[in-house]
Amino acid sequence: MQADQRIFCPNQKGTARVSDNIFPVEVMNLPKIEVPGGVTIYLSKAESHVVYFLTAAQDLDYPAHAHAAQFAVVLDGKLDVTTNSGTQSYSRGDRYYLPAGTEHCVKLHAGFAEMAYLADPRYFG
Repeated sequence: MQADQRIFCPNQKGTARVSDNIFPVEVMNLPKIEVPGGVTIYLSKAESHVVYFLTAAQDLDYPAHAHAAQFAVVLDGKLDVTTNSGTQSYSRGDRYYLPAGTEHCVKLHAGFAEMAYLADPRYFG
């Protein structure tokens, strides 16, 4: 399935419904985490890292935090990442990298989806 075949239905008040169709069935068969606030995460864990696929159905702010190195590709929607260097916005097709220990705040906008690598296999428990 091509990314352009996804279903995206905007709603009112900063919420959106992103169909799981943005990911192929192989991804949707991975272990799934539902996070309060409308975030869905599919996980693929290895001994040294985790690869995850994330969608956000509504706007969501994550407070300042830091973790292992992270590399991600934005598949749809918009993400704002704030570090001590300022705020950078990323949208469909953009990629970003956060070195290990980088303190940052994140704002996920309704309809956001990404695929990411995190160099910590324990991050999601």
